[in-house]
Amino acid sequence: MAPGIYEGKAAGFRQGHTIDVTVEVSETEILSVKVNHDTLADTVGIFDSVEAQMIPRILSCQSVAVESVSGATVSSNGVKMAVTEALTQALAAGGSVQEAISAFQE
Repeated sequence: MAPGIYEGKAAGFRQGHTIDVTVEVSETEILSVKVNHDTLADTVGIFDSVEAQMIPRILSCQSVAVESVSGATVSSNGVKMAVTEALTQALAAGGSVQEAISAFQE
C-alpha cells in the first residue's frame, strides 16, 4: 500500500445518504479509521456502537473481515464497504496488481 490518507464512502442506513470515512495507512498496516460525522445520517445511538466496537476490531485485526455489530448490520456493512474502498485506493496507489486488489475485495 502507498502510505497516506484515503477516503471511502458507502451506503448507510438512510437511503440516499452515505457513510464517509477517512483511512490512514502505512505501507503495511491500517493506522486509523475516522468517520465524517458531518455527512452521517445513520441513527446516532446505533452508529455510536458501530464506531465504538467495530472500528477498533478493524484496527486490531488489520482487516475489514470482522463481525458486524448486532442490531446495526446495515451501518456496520456500510463502514466495512467504505473502508474497503479507501484500502483499494491505497493498494492501487502502492502499485498492487488488479488481481491482488480484486482478491482483497472478495
